[in-house]
Amino acid sequence: MKGYWHIAAVSILAAYLASLFSRLIIICFISWLVLLVFKGRIKKSSCLFLVFLTVISALWFHLPPSFSVNSISLPLQKEIFLQGKVISDITESPSKIEFMVLDQKSNHKILVSFFKDNEHLYASDNNSIHFGAVCSIVSEVNLPQKATNPGQFDYKRFLNGKEIFYQAAVKSLNDVQCLENKVLEPFTSMRSKLINRNYSHLSVFTASWVNALIFGDDSWLDDETVELFQNWGLSHLLAISGLHVGLLSGICYFLLVKLGILSKERAQSLMILGLPAYALLAGGAPSVWRSTLMAVLFLVFLKWNKRLSLTDCLSIVFICLIIIDSSFFNQLGFQFSYLVTFALLLSKELFREEEAKIFLVLKISLLSQLIVLPLQLDSFYFFNPLSILVNVIAVPYFTCFVIPFMLFISVLTLFVPQAVGLFDLIYRNIHTVFLEGMHIIQEALFFPWVLGEFPASLIIPFYLSVICFMLNLQKAALLRAFSFGVLLSTLLFAVSIKPYFDPEGKVTMLDVGQGDSIVIELPYRKGVIIVDAAGELSYDFQTVSSRVFRQSIKPYLFSRGISKIDTVILSHADIDHTGSLPFVVNDFSVDNVVVSPFYNDFRTLNRLMLDHRIQLITGKEGDVISVGGQRFFILAPAKEGAESNGNSLVLYTVLGNEKWLFTGDIGSEGERMLLQEYPDLEVDVLKVAHHGSNTSSGEAFLSDVKPEVALISVGRNNRYGHPSDEVVQRLEKSGSSIFRTDRDGAVQYIFGTEHGTFFPFLP
Repeated sequence: MKGYWHIAAVSILAAYLASLFSRLIIICFISWLVLLVFKGRIKKSSCLFLVFLTVISALWFHLPPSFSVNSISLPLQKEIFLQGKVISDITESPSKIEFMVLDQKSNHKILVSFFKDNEHLYASDNNSIHFGAVCSIVSEVNLPQKATNPGQFDYKRFLNGKEIFYQAAVKSLNDVQCLENKVLEPFTSMRSKLINRNYSHLSVFTASWVNALIFGDDSWLDDETVELFQNWGLSHLLAISGLHVGLLSGICYFLLVKLGILSKERAQSLMILGLPAYALLAGGAPSVWRSTLMAVLFLVFLKWNKRLSLTDCLSIVFICLIIIDSSFFNQLGFQFSYLVTFALLLSKELFREEEAKIFLVLKISLLSQLIVLPLQLDSFYFFNPLSILVNVIAVPYFTCFVIPFMLFISVLTLFVPQAVGLFDLIYRNIHTVFLEGMHIIQEALFFPWVLGEFPASLIIPFYLSVICFMLNLQKAALLRAFSFGVLLSTLLFAVSIKPYFDPEGKVTMLDVGQGDSIVIELPYRKGVIIVDAAGELSYDFQTVSSRVFRQSIKPYLFSRGISKIDTVILSHADIDHTGSLPFVVNDFSVDNVVVSPFYNDFRTLNRLMLDHRIQLITGKEGDVISVGGQRFFILAPAKEGAESNGNSLVLYTVLGNEKWLFTGDIGSEGERMLLQEYPDLEVDVLKVAHHGSNTSSGEAFLSDVKPEVALISVGRNNRYGHPSDEVVQRLEKSGSSIFRTDRDGAVQYIFGTEHGTFFPFLP
């Protein structure tokens, strides 16, 4: 199999993809193997082995993820006693501590979390919690939260992909009692001590970067920095990968040999023993093990005076990791890491040494971006074409300065802590300038190409085009390479313009908790309208949190390929209807914002509109707002009410031949005035006012407007008791079909010119 281990790796990948999509993938792969035999590329014996490996892998991947004869269900939302081994590193952030436990009784992997809230506790406050320890835990067990909106990150699916089906919430670290694991405890204890030592001797800024790049603990990097690196395709620099391990091991090997400390042979032996130990100290992420095991395997064969290609080395490590834990396949970091590394190794002829370094870096950056593009679009729905150029700056900066300097500071902190202050200051000044420069680039040049969901049908054509593009570039057939480059661009362009040829429109009532946010997409993408942009207050009850925007509104808009919003209509000024507006106008191009004349925070709103050059429209009763030919009639308010809810804009429009009424948070008085002004008002679809509060949706109002469908946007287990039982009963009595976000998740209405259909997101 020498020289062909990559085919064995591909056989396992084919089996995995067949378990997700179709067995046709296995048939195609085996047909390809037979073709290789006929061409004399592989032997018949190798072909038989690969077919056997593919079939065995396919059978294994088709087993249920929780397959175990001892696996039993756990009671939910009850405080129970768990006992098992810690099977993950301890991850810590300013807000929580997490680790994974394999429960002995149920045989389930359980994610254990401790939320600090106002308690400034650290994992080090309970030193017995570490990888490999056997712990007794008193906690409440729940199922992971699943996505309730289209495009939203599905945390349940993410954990299930790691074969984690339960979460446990620990009220106090005293509820976790552990026994030491004598084999692994030295590594985990040392890692914890080194991380804490960095925080005690360095500034928080420098310590967070040292711990992220040397010890794999990125939990203390601020969210703004993480998002900045994600926006520019630089997330790989924040996680320990082949670049980090290669640099660190290369520096150590060079110093050991060149300073005469050890001979080459002894230095190699030390590296073979030391790299797995470093993998444990660095947190044991898949990318760390891939890099360290590759280096160890390469060094072992070097000591045996046998050659092993990097491709074979990578493939053998890939197979070993999947055998150890097949859930690695479901981890995005594992997928990104292997795709990029395989692509670079298989394209090594493309990177000729006689070329200028700048062109080599450009080629590497281009190939790395192209090879993971479908995965990136599947996860984030956008990519930034200019990130290829930014990588040319950022990667050398991290390679030549940041990572070596972090290693130097960590060693200095360990042996000469008195001298670390000066180097801490140097790093802070230099890296702060780099980050400020990145923010300037972000403000000036961040133009994400939002494509939305990448169609599965285009994955094979896309990768075939990438292969042909790189092969022709390698052969210096520049004209043909350019042609395939144009084909790649055309495929991406076709995805982005697809909505403009779609005759169907969508109305989506997003699940935003206790608030309102409805997105209207007109057919042929003639317009995008948002009615209310829900938000919520942060824990300090003063500033507005971006959580609802980041987790619900933005992912949905991006998943639909939306980067421009024609009009945002705000019913009234309450946070649960307007809180996400600043984030919407900051991340999306918005043409107009419409509010009532009685909107009670015009000063703040005007400043926001001026800052983003958005037209502010005051819509009064009797006005008509037209967007892409779709008309919205403003029915209320006719006069200023005593409080904000009573000043809600009431909108009437026709979508899919159905009459819609959006009522904001009007109360019974607003409903009475509405019927008085429009006595013949009838609607087919009613957005129920004030989240189903008993102050609205009176019996007289419902009997007059006669809604066939009632939409209630309401939070799960909210403290207000919404929707009111009386309101639900009145709606049922009026003959309305009720959709509510706390039970159905997001609710979508897909319509054409004649009719439409409602679909709840949750089954």
